[in-house]
Amino acid sequence: MTAFITQFLDALGAWLSGFWGLVSDTMDGALSLFYNATDSELTILGVLLLFGIAVGLVYLGLNFVMRLIRK
Repeated sequence: MTAFITQFLDALGAWLSGFWGLVSDTMDGALSLFYNATDSELTILGVLLLFGIAVGLVYLGLNFVMRLIRK
């Protein structure tokens, strides 16, 4: 019974390690689309993403103020 538990935990550890490697590699790949680590600067997509976030936040802020004034 102890050997089964040891084998099961070893297999579970291998699966978790592989899954974490997949998640880590995916995050590194997605991050490289927006940030160039060798030059320490944003890529064109990174700049566009930041611009989109800024426009979205301004829109939400204006929408909030407009709803506040209507009431």
